[in-house]
Amino acid sequence: MSKNVLVLAEVKDGNLRQVTYEAIHAAKIISQGGEVTAAFLGTDGDKYAKNLAEYGADRVVVVKNEALNQYTTDAYRQALFS
Repeated sequence: MSKNVLVLAEVKDGNLRQVTYEAIHAAKIISQGGEVTAAFLGTDGDKYAKNLAEYGADRVVVVKNEALNQYTTDAYRQALFS
């Protein structure tokens, strides 16, 4: 049974963190043919979208908002589930 999986992309010091690539790889395995979506929250998402897709994300979602540049649970929850 295929499953859709969401991966949150993380950036540190201007680069995608290695854990993001590891999560995409794991998501491809556990999705069993389902769709893997990588989400980037913050204003710089466009410059990372191509890398996320090239690494295996079937779909990349970029939510641009300055309030998302610094992680807070409430802001991320609202951006993802509203």
